Amino acid sequence: MERKLIGKFLVRRSTTKDGNPVIVLCGTFIPKNFKSDEISDSDEMWLSDITVHEGGARFTKCLNGRDAGSPEDFLSGENQQPEDWKDRGKL
Repeated sequence: MERKLIGKFLVRRSTTKDGNPVIVLCGTFIPKNFKSDEISDSDEMWLSDITVHEGGARFTKCLNGRDAGSPEDFLSGENQQPEDWKDRGKL
C-alpha cells in the first residue's frame, strides 16, 4: 500500500563537510490514508518519491527580521505560516 503524508516541508541548499552539494529536507506531515500508530518508534527513514504539484509555494524574505531559519526552527513551528513572509511565489 502506498502511504501518503500531507504537510509542509522546508527545502534548503547546503553542502556536506566535504563540500558536496546536497538538499536539506525537513517537514511536518499528517498521515492521509493510514494511522500514525502504524509507524514504529524505531522507524527512522523511509524511501520515498517527492513530487511538488502545481500550487506549491515558495516563500522568501522573512518578516521577523531573521533569515529563513534553520531546519530545527522550522520543525519547532517557526516561519510555517504565510503571514510570516513578505514574498510568496509559485514553485
